[in-house]
Amino acid sequence: MDQVMYMPANKKKVLCISASNTYRRGEASTSTMVCRLIERIIAEKTDEVEVDIVQLMKMKIKFCLLCGDCFDEGKCPFDSDFNHIFEKTREADALFLVVPCYTPIPAKLAAVFEKFDEHLYANMLKIPQYRSPFYDKAAAVIGHGGMTESKESLGYYHDRLITPVAKTLISFGFNVVGYNEEYPMGAPFGLKDDTCIQPSEESIFPEILHDWNMIEKRITPLVEKVLKELKI
Repeated sequence: MDQVMYMPANKKKVLCISASNTYRRGEASTSTMVCRLIERIIAEKTDEVEVDIVQLMKMKIKFCLLCGDCFDEGKCPFDSDFNHIFEKTREADALFLVVPCYTPIPAKLAAVFEKFDEHLYANMLKIPQYRSPFYDKAAAVIGHGGMTESKESLGYYHDRLITPVAKTLISFGFNVVGYNEEYPMGAPFGLKDDTCIQPSEESIFPEILHDWNMIEKRITPLVEKVLKELKI
């Protein structure tokens, strides 16, 4: 008798957004590689979750015009890439947002947040008792940068990068999953030591060599907490 492979019905959907701007790095960008790492960690723990990865570096996000047409149309009439992200986020059962520290928040992510906010605000103005489609949806934030890890640098990433991102998600209705008592809004990581920064022959920017075992150990508890929120 042929064996029948069991395929879980109605898989949970997890969306992982890489907020990196480093277009030339592509799949090798740290944020994207963290998304791939999250995908692998989840796959090793369960076959009941489908992970989708969106890279903002590949999206041509346009700035919000505050026109209000997103209420009438149910989407931005000027920005198909934003509509793709919004729909993916609405369909997902949980969200991971991996954010590098630039100024500190990457420009495309700020533009996406502004459009999320205006879309929800327009609906709140027009629809009595409107509830965000992201209400109580689990979300987790991972923030990182190019400083050597220390109490000060990790605290900087948590307070200046992760916290404003997490609070913005909360304002949209998300249930932000905390990391621990020291970093309640999300998981930060940096570089293991100074040897992780090496000159590059191809770019003005240096090569960053991450300790991926360290990063996996750091983010796995957060991934497990999100899976727990999904009842997995």
